[in-house]
Amino acid sequence: MRHLTTILLGLFLLTSNLFAEDDILKKINNLKYHTGNVTIGDKLATIKVPKGFKFLDAKQSQFVLHEV
Repeated sequence: MRHLTTILLGLFLLTSNLFAEDDILKKINNLKYHTGNVTIGDKLATIKVPKGFKFLDAKQSQFVLHEV
């Protein structure tokens, strides 16, 4: 019985990590990148994102830095 409990707990932990990883991957795939001329803040500034680069807004940047 003790081994069964350990196995079930292990399976639960393994599958919960897989679901968390799947959720993160979905969020990463839904990031909205900006290119070209990008307005920052409430028209605080405009920057030109060079060709080959992508810009993430503040909220999405925080997600990448803290969750990924």
